[in-house]
Amino acid sequence: MNNRLLSGYEPKGFFHWFEEVSKIPRPSYHEEQIIAFLVRFAEERGLCCKTDPSGNVLIRLPATAGYEEKPSILLQGHMDMVCVKDEGVDFDFAKEPIRMRIEGNLLRACGTTLGADNATGVAVMMALADDKTIPHPPMELLFTVKEEVGLLGIREFDMSQIRSRRMVNLDSGYSHVLCVSGVGCAKCALTETFACVPAERLSTISLEISGGQGGHSGIRIHLGRVCAGNVAGELLHGLARKMPVYLRNVVTGTAILKYAKVTFAVDEGREREAASILEDTWQQIKKRYEIADPDVVCKVAGEEAASAVLSPEDSRRVIDLLYLFHTGAHKHDGIDPTIVVASGCVIACALNDGKLEFRYNIRSTDDTVRELLVGRYTEIADLLGFELRLLDQYPGWPVRQTSEMQERFKAAHRGLFGEEITIQHMHGGVEVGVVMGAIPDMDAVGISPTATNAHTTMEDLYLDEVKPFWDLLCKVLRD
Repeated sequence: MNNRLLSGYEPKGFFHWFEEVSKIPRPSYHEEQIIAFLVRFAEERGLCCKTDPSGNVLIRLPATAGYEEKPSILLQGHMDMVCVKDEGVDFDFAKEPIRMRIEGNLLRACGTTLGADNATGVAVMMALADDKTIPHPPMELLFTVKEEVGLLGIREFDMSQIRSRRMVNLDSGYSHVLCVSGVGCAKCALTETFACVPAERLSTISLEISGGQGGHSGIRIHLGRVCAGNVAGELLHGLARKMPVYLRNVVTGTAILKYAKVTFAVDEGREREAASILEDTWQQIKKRYEIADPDVVCKVAGEEAASAVLSPEDSRRVIDLLYLFHTGAHKHDGIDPTIVVASGCVIACALNDGKLEFRYNIRSTDDTVRELLVGRYTEIADLLGFELRLLDQYPGWPVRQTSEMQERFKAAHRGLFGEEITIQHMHGGVEVGVVMGAIPDMDAVGISPTATNAHTTMEDLYLDEVKPFWDLLCKVLRD
């Protein structure tokens, strides 16, 4: 009896291996079981397989008959998955297989992330390697680790092993969407410990910004949504120009900040004046977001008296961090202004008991622009009396003006579906950038079966979109 959930779906090879991969625990930093699974898979089929000290797996797939002289292609995806579960769900990502369910045309997990990001890429490569009927040139199949925690695995891989100069990334794009660029990222931080002063003859107030849509700090940056931290900074910057402000603490969310709460104090007797100034400024700010983020609200309220606060001078430094470190696009494409080339985002800000922790990410497809922005914000921090540290960075994936791979996918899509494939410039980090940093002449594109809501418990795979993706990829390999 066949008790596989996905046995009735096409292509059978893909869904077979997707289901097998979904049985294997694979959190970032704990990919041992999936690594062993892939090595065993290659050995059983007599395929050349190499595993590096980090756990990355490279499998070489010989060409089928008649394709031996064709240039080789690198297919690449990552093994690890983001592990998120709904409140109250009893599930151990380190031990249990993903519990899957079908809702109409969608495949989802039961209260957890599905892991289609990037089990789809792993399953595609395994299905191709396991199917002797699909014509293809020589292929290199690269399975990487620790992608979800900063593209770490691929940065530890020895790129000199790669012979191909054509590449398909299986962790970007959709079934009818071809990704042709991605961003690099610089992750910046600053910390500071302030000497607090007694909160004497002061009135304590809370300023809370909430109701924003938030979202991924790269992929959603073009939508112009509210950064609650920036809004709080603007409100308090204006207030601090009219009266002393004494910060007590700051709490925010993460990614595009949809929430921020700042507790501060003003001189006793000036709390109503402060509230009025904040309300007037808020009414001006709110108008900017009537379309992009209409449900954002600002709440000003009295708070329990503080015992210690930052001085007005130190408070102004923190306020101006939130005011000047901009969340949003910094540069658009000169030919197509809808494409964001570079952006910045306040990722998180916390101030508690005089200790400040601040995070800011800079993304760009153009590495020189990224470096420019790192220098600019380092200078702003310095002028405010802070030291901005670069925690990590990785290169971008710039678009190629002439690309054989893009043309092959465009032609194949027209031939199969009678319409143009959609081109995507993704403002998110993709492992292709790391590959191209080491192999600048790599001609790369990204495409994968349509899956949405990654990194959430609403993650889904569109079951009827897998076959069109598969047919397109096989046609490109065959033609």
